[in-house]
Amino acid sequence: MQRHILLDLNKLPVEEHGQVNNAIPEEPFVGQCFLSEEEALVFYQSYARKNGFSVRKGRFVFLPSYRNIKLEDEKRILLLKEGGLSVTQIMRVMELERGLRHGELPFLNNDIHNLFAKNHKLHSQNDARELLEYCKSAKNDDPNFQYAFTLDSENRLEHIFWCHAHCFELYQKYGDAVVFDTTYKVNSYDMPFGIFVGIDNNGRTILLGCALLRNEKLITFEWLFKKFTLLMKKSPKTILTDQDPWMKQAIEK
Repeated sequence: MQRHILLDLNKLPVEEHGQVNNAIPEEPFVGQCFLSEEEALVFYQSYARKNGFSVRKGRFVFLPSYRNIKLEDEKRILLLKEGGLSVTQIMRVMELERGLRHGELPFLNNDIHNLFAKNHKLHSQNDARELLEYCKSAKNDDPNFQYAFTLDSENRLEHIFWCHAHCFELYQKYGDAVVFDTTYKVNSYDMPFGIFVGIDNNGRTILLGCALLRNEKLITFEWLFKKFTLLMKKSPKTILTDQDPWMKQAIEK
């Protein structure tokens, strides 16, 4: 089907002798008409290029400055996320709730992902604060509870080691041989999770201590093993671990 766009002759520039000037003006004006969408796109691309900005053909929601997730929408999105819905499913549910067609929401999938990242960062900071408060409270309740931590230049939790009182007591009895492992990852924080484990006199595996680390560098392992031996009051006779070269150097040191 051929599509026609009407040209309003009254809107075109007129020469002095009353003849229509078919040349397209360099500056856009209200009511300006074009022979086709392609002609309009070429005109505005040329105008934008000369004036230092860019244009694209499409709806305004590809333009980041027009995209916005309102507070009530944020709450609804986070609630649907708690219900186990994916980003695509959340978008579809909200479109159906408002009677909108696909793509008519004032935000995109990426905006929801960004919302999740912002929300996660906020809760991560709260989680770190709550963990430190818990450790402080546990230490006040029982002096045998052990913990140590470091903060980075932005006052964020960097590394932390903790050992519950009953784990401390087990280490005093069965701490000659210790296994240390950092193969576990805490996905929501993307931090290596290290555990110290041992074996009791019945051959059962026992937990001796835990650590959350920012990275797995030499200086990090040196800090961890130093704090472990200091807080646990003695060094193990044997440490079993993987073949990480930084860990090996830290243990030797």
